[in-house]
Amino acid sequence: MSEPLRAGKTTPSPLWLWLLLGVGWLTYWRAAGTFFAQDDFVWFLRAQSGPSIPWGVPRCLSSGLYFKLLYDVVGFNPVAFHGFNLALHLATGLILYWLLAGRVGPFLAAAAAGLFLSSPAFFEALHWVSAITDLLCGFFLALTMLTMVGRGGSLAVGTGATEWRPWVALLPYLMALGSKETAVGAAPVFAWVAWREGGRFRALSASLFLALAFVAVIPLMSARAPTDPYAFHLESVLANLPAYLSAAALGGLGVDVTSSADWPAVAWVRVAGTVGLVLWLAALWRRGSAGAWFGAAWFLALIAPVLFIDRFYFYYLYCALPGLVASLAMMVGQRMGSRTTAWIPAAGLALVLAQATAIELRWRATLPQAPLPRDFVLRRSLIARNALADLVNQRERLTPRIIMVSDQPLASSQGGVITNEPREYQPNRYWDDNVRAAIARGDAFKLVAPQVDSVAFVRWVITSDSSHAIVRYGIDGHLRVMDFSTYAAPESLPGGEALAVLLARANTLLQRRLFPAAAKELESAYRLAPDHPDILINLGSTYAQLGDTARAIEVFTYLVKLAPTDLEALFNLGSLEWYTGRSAEARAHWARLDSLAPGSPLARAARTMLGR
Repeated sequence: MSEPLRAGKTTPSPLWLWLLLGVGWLTYWRAAGTFFAQDDFVWFLRAQSGPSIPWGVPRCLSSGLYFKLLYDVVGFNPVAFHGFNLALHLATGLILYWLLAGRVGPFLAAAAAGLFLSSPAFFEALHWVSAITDLLCGFFLALTMLTMVGRGGSLAVGTGATEWRPWVALLPYLMALGSKETAVGAAPVFAWVAWREGGRFRALSASLFLALAFVAVIPLMSARAPTDPYAFHLESVLANLPAYLSAAALGGLGVDVTSSADWPAVAWVRVAGTVGLVLWLAALWRRGSAGAWFGAAWFLALIAPVLFIDRFYFYYLYCALPGLVASLAMMVGQRMGSRTTAWIPAAGLALVLAQATAIELRWRATLPQAPLPRDFVLRRSLIARNALADLVNQRERLTPRIIMVSDQPLASSQGGVITNEPREYQPNRYWDDNVRAAIARGDAFKLVAPQVDSVAFVRWVITSDSSHAIVRYGIDGHLRVMDFSTYAAPESLPGGEALAVLLARANTLLQRRLFPAAAKELESAYRLAPDHPDILINLGSTYAQLGDTARAIEVFTYLVKLAPTDLEALFNLGSLEWYTGRSAEARAHWARLDSLAPGSPLARAARTMLGR
């Protein structure tokens, strides 16, 4: 078995370096046009107001120094931030090529580095600025390895020829730990390399790598609740390891997966990952060189810190993937020996093109349920861009407290568990959650409107909110700022006869949960049409929401006399009677409901309340 990572005399060709730069740039150049989103705004706020970098805390370099320095230099410029991140990614790929070129030849090294640079698993990492944690960590880990073994280091036992390298490598490793805690996984690998380098103080240098990792992980040792997505669960390994392996090799097929968090639950992903793991280990056992085993150890060591948590993201592969591609390159290189065949660059080029195509398709994919990108980072960055652009144009209307209200219709205009079942409308799950997450629950607003102190997301506006600016937002993030009077009495209403106008106003007010104002409109409509079923059902439900149960029962009783077969009236009247202690009357009305429509959702809900 050959020495792990033993280098030959081949000098990396500048041509391959330029080609790799082109591959990385052409694959991810679109990332420069992506806006900020989510945690980005949290780190910007800290960079803007924080007096200094919180040295010694987790991610002080990536979430602290990076945002502060770059923000001070380029300001709120997404192109500059994404450009820096892409340059960092390219540098990591070139280091990987430099490490492998002298050991497996330029063809295989370029193929491995090209696969890394064009990996679809890094789509989120290159499009989301906050993923700088993984990009910086991966870069400094690659730099640590390059410092330790160089292009020509042999790692031969006891040579002592380069015993200074592990000591110098401690600095980039410390910076990797300051970028993301995932770097602790590399400590055993670096400690082993430091020991192999030999020298009089090899035990001490190896121990220092382990000590630095231990110190870095201390702040993370606090107990977490079992329901915390970042809590450790041993059983998570069974799902995560196959999922990460399949993401590393087949991440491009995830274009139809709305979120990478859903990836481990896909059946074929688990099967493909398990088969791939078995085949990889079998190949390593049968003909893997020590270098191939070293790459496998790197992959498993760097993926280990995230295998035990329930949270799954593709970009968690960033630091580990170089080990996988290096392991495969080492195995192919050992099998080929000194022979150079045309299929190696051809196969590498085909795989790189396939990955780049998958990335382009993912960038273009949209949700079938909404006119938004399928990828959650692209989706939320678009929402944040729209929201901030609209907010800047309406900044003068803002107050210190903002009330955010969705444009999304409510599940029922009457609503409530007391009066009736929700109607057929199904809320869009990509609406409110995405807007809240995209603007970091309002932190983004504080960056462009310093007068804003707090932002609250509510289902409806109450009286105490009437002095604050009210912001209605759409599914794509576009928003409108208004005061309470404008919100409660919208300018645009249907024309025509008075009854239609009153009903339209009442419906709008009910959707916004402005029940007192809605009751006034419905009372006016009732005077015009006292036998109108829709007016009565809405008026009764509104009285119930206002707590006026007696008037609500009176209205529903009248409606049941007018329309004895109205299912909703029977259910609502029975519900109010049940909750006010008139159980005999409730049972009678629900019995009639059950005889008219025994299979309806309202009848089932009534039987549930009755306990049968």
